[in-house]
This record gives sequence, structure tokens and C-alpha cells, in this order.
Amino acid sequence: MIKIVITEDTSEPRFIGRGKNKKRLRVSSIIPSLPYTKENVTKLASERISKIYYNFMNIIRDKRIMSEILEMEETTDEDLLFRAFAQQYGTYGSLLMKRKKSC
Repeated sequence: MIKIVITEDTSEPRFIGRGKNKKRLRVSSIIPSLPYTKENVTKLASERISKIYYNFMNIIRDKRIMSEILEMEETTDEDLLFRAFAQQYGTYGSLLMKRKKSC
């Protein structure tokens, strides 16, 4: 959570040095949009959980055993296994929406 508070500086400016810069200092910054940042974080998390899942499946190689690990009914449906894995080990609910098989 980010909290931004903007207040007016009503104090008198103090100038140090020869006084050639008699203006107040102005600061500006560019902040990325929240929807764009959320989308990027979700995309990166989705790619990471997909990679972890496929690395795990390359070791186990048996969907029946994976069903048992995920404490679900025995299934050979890769999509159901991935969804259960993402729900149990993923941190974002939106990871279920996107998955890349190329990882």
C-alpha cells in the first residue's frame, strides 16, 4: 500500500550561497499506472508459477501422483492439476486465468 500526502509549504524560503537561484525547488516524478503495474506483476507471477509447475511435473511424470500431492481426486486432466497447483501454491487468484505451456 502506498500513501501519498501533498501539503503546501508555507514557510519562508531560505537561500544559501550567492542567491542566484531565488526560486523554490520543484520536484516531479513519473509514476507508472496502477493497472499497468498490476498487469505486469500478474504476468510475471503467472509465468513463474507455470515454470515451477512444469519443472515439478517433469520430475514426477505421473498425474496420479500429482493428484495425490494436491489432495484432490485422481485425474489426468492437466488443466485441473495446474489450477489446483496454482490455488495451493500460487499467491494470486488471477494466475488461474493465464498459463503458458512454453515455460
